[in-house]
Amino acid sequence: MSKWVPALAAFLFTMAGAAGSGQRSPGTDSFLFSNNDSPAFINSVTFYTIGSGGLPVRTAAVSTGGMGVGGGFFAASRLLVVPAGSIICVFASDAGTGDIAGIDASTQTVTGNFAASSSDIGLANGIGMAANGSYLYASYSTSSTIGTFSIEAGCELSFVSDILAFGLNNGDVTGMAVHGNLLVVTYGDGSIGTFDITGGAPVSNNDTRFSTGSREDHFPNGVDITADGHFAIFGDASTVGTVEIANISSGKLTNTIPYDVTTGWNSGSVRLSPDESVIFVTNSSSGQVTAAFFDKKAIHLADRADDCDGAESVCRG
Repeated sequence: MSKWVPALAAFLFTMAGAAGSGQRSPGTDSFLFSNNDSPAFINSVTFYTIGSGGLPVRTAAVSTGGMGVGGGFFAASRLLVVPAGSIICVFASDAGTGDIAGIDASTQTVTGNFAASSSDIGLANGIGMAANGSYLYASYSTSSTIGTFSIEAGCELSFVSDILAFGLNNGDVTGMAVHGNLLVVTYGDGSIGTFDITGGAPVSNNDTRFSTGSREDHFPNGVDITADGHFAIFGDASTVGTVEIANISSGKLTNTIPYDVTTGWNSGSVRLSPDESVIFVTNSSSGQVTAAFFDKKAIHLADRADDCDGAESVCRG
C-alpha cells in the first residue's frame, strides 16, 4: 500500500517548459537555460536572465553543433551545469548526433562536441546525464549503456569507458543522480539500482531491486538525493502522483517507501528544493507540477518502522 508523506501538504502548479532545463545561481547572478533538443535543425541552448518578478528574459541562443531527438524520457536530464573553478560549464546532450556539447556559460561559447564510443547510441529516448566535480555520466537509451567522461579544463570532456546497464525487466536507464561515490539509477521498468563510482567508472553494487511501488504499477523514473546522502527520492510513472524514498546511507539501496502526493498523473521528474523542505515533481501526463513538504525527521521514523515489518509501536518508541 502507498502511504501519504508524514506532515505533508501539496500545492499544485502549472508550468510550460522546454525539453531539459536547469538553473544555477553563482553568487548574486542567476540564469535559466533550456536544451531545445531540436531534431530537425542544429540544436541550441537558450539562456535567460531572471528579470523583475522572477520572469525569464531571453539573452542568447547558443548552437550546440549537434542535433537532438525532440523527445524521450521525461526524467532524463539532457542539460547539466557543473562549476569548474571560476568557470561555470553547461553540458547539453545531442542524442540525434550522439554527442554532448560543452558550453562556457560566462562567454556562452561552445567548447566542443564530445562523443563516447561508436556503440553508445541514444536515438530512442535521448541521452541523460549526471555529474560530480570530476566525472560526467551519460545514459544512452538505445544501447542501454552508461558512458563515463572526465571533466577537463575549459568545459571539455574526455571519454573514459562505458558499461551495459539493464533493469530487472530489461529496462533502460531513465534517471540518474550522483552523491559522493554513489550513482543511483532508475530503469523505468519498476527496478532501481546503484553503482560505486569511487574509481570514476561505475561498478555495480549488485543491489538492483524492484521498488515497493512497482507492485502497484508505480515505476520509478526520476531520482534526487538529499544533501547528506541519506535518502534517494524517486518520482514514479503512474496514474497517481507517487514518490518513493529509500535509505541509501549504507552506500546501497534499501526497500523504498511509497507516498501518494497528488492525483496528478505521472511523477517522472523529481527535485528537492535547495533547503530540502519541499519536493517538486512534474506530472507530465496531467500537465502540472506538484509541490509537497518534505519532513526528513518523519521520513526517518517511517523508514525505521518499515524496517520493523509492521512493529511500528516498538520502532517509533
